[in-house]
Amino acid sequence: MTSISGKTLPVVADTLCIHGDGALARQIATVIRSQLECV
Repeated sequence: MTSISGKTLPVVADTLCIHGDGALARQIATVIRSQLECV
């Protein structure tokens, strides 16, 4: 994560909560998961 001052800060997380009830919510969540698995 990058702070407002431009400093890079480490982020450690066990879960990610995504909320969406739009028509593409499931597809968006799938893309997010795929991208996070590459990190």
